[in-house]
Amino acid sequence: MLIVIIHDGVPVRNIQVIEKKCSLYLDMFMSTLSLSPIER
Repeated sequence: MLIVIIHDGVPVRNIQVIEKKCSLYLDMFMSTLSLSPIER
């Protein structure tokens, strides 16, 4: 299975870069979920 993430129009095939981006997006997503109920 080949994972290719398009970032700024360039395919990124570096697994470490992909993992860093995914973990960063996941952290932002989880923080958004934890803040949503309080703000609403």
